[in-house]
Amino acid sequence: MKLTSCLASRPDTLYTNDSDAGKPVAGRQRETPQSEKTMADMQKKMSAALAAVSAYLQDEEALASDRQREHRPAGPQPQLNLWAQSGRQEMMNMRTLIQMRAFDRCR
Repeated sequence: MKLTSCLASRPDTLYTNDSDAGKPVAGRQRETPQSEKTMADMQKKMSAALAAVSAYLQDEEALASDRQREHRPAGPQPQLNLWAQSGRQEMMNMRTLIQMRAFDRCR
């Protein structure tokens, strides 16, 4: 028994090609083609994915703005003391020279 669609009378009902050609098959509706189902599923999945990405980006922006508000300096930053920095640099230079002299003695 082959089923065909009689679109002239009722497009959502299936009919048979046998002697009961004018009578609808009980409980059966015309099925949508597989390609239409697949496209509808793909569109639903794509819209769900885009909505999820959009929500994630909005959450990240909100977190970034909250972090920026929280990261305010507590007070004035300490001034860089150039004399102290110069003294530390000179100590490092002297240690380097001493290490080089000690290295030369071991040769």
